[in-house]
Amino acid sequence: MTYDLAGETEQLAALQTFDPRAFVGNESVPQELCSFVLTLALIYNALKGGLFTNIRVTEWKPSYAQQLDRNWGNYNGLWAHHVRLHLLQGVTGRTTLCLSSFSIFVPEDRVFYA
Repeated sequence: MTYDLAGETEQLAALQTFDPRAFVGNESVPQELCSFVLTLALIYNALKGGLFTNIRVTEWKPSYAQQLDRNWGNYNGLWAHHVRLHLLQGVTGRTTLCLSSFSIFVPEDRVFYA
């Protein structure tokens, strides 16, 4: 399975800008809700990146049965690096940081907004 980056890009809408202050809470929208929306976007982006790299790494998988040789060693090393670096650190690390900005998860005197 090959990933068609150009084909996916063609389906995207034209770039638009917006006021980044839309994600700053006010008297009618709590900061927790704004942080939650940003967390969902962060999770989506991390998972999309994980899916893309998973597809790319899988394309490099040797076409013959697994055995002890340098091709399979190289592939398994890339796969392990992909899982360790992108999925574990990328998804859980960034998501934990973002979730820590919710006052429902952090005591009131320790709240900070990412």
